[in-house]
Amino acid sequence: MDPLRVRHNGKCLDVSGASTADGARVVPYTCGGAANQQWSLRSSGGGYVNVVARHSGKCLDVSGESTADGATVFQYTCNGGANQQWSVHRSPDGFTSLLARHSGKCLDASGSSAADDADVVQHACVTAADQQFTTS
Repeated sequence: MDPLRVRHNGKCLDVSGASTADGARVVPYTCGGAANQQWSLRSSGGGYVNVVARHSGKCLDVSGESTADGATVFQYTCNGGANQQWSVHRSPDGFTSLLARHSGKCLDASGSSAADDADVVQHACVTAADQQFTTS
C-alpha cells in the first residue's frame, strides 16, 4: 500500500481524522505515513480498480453517483458501484490520473490549493497537476 501524492503540492490523499465512517472526507494533507494515507488499487474487473483505504478498507466514492463537476469524493463501504470504479492512466512522465467509470471525470484535489484539508472532487479532465498523482 502506498500514498497517493498530489503532483502540484506533494500532499497525500488522507481520510480526514483517520475516520472509518462512511462519508468521511478525503483531503490532501501533509504526508505522515499513517494508514489513513495509504491506498491500494484493487481490480474491480473490466480494466477498472477500486481505490481502497488501508485503515478502513473502504473505497473512494463519488457522492450520490453524481456526474457533475465538483462532486465530492469521500470514502464509503465498497459496493461494486461504477462511482467507486476508476481507470488508471499513467503519463510518460510517471504521473497517474484516475478517471471515474460512471462519469469519465478525473479525481481532482480541488482548486490547485496548497492547503491541508482542501476538497477532493471529480472534475472534467484537463491534464492539470491537481489531477495527477504519484504512488511513492
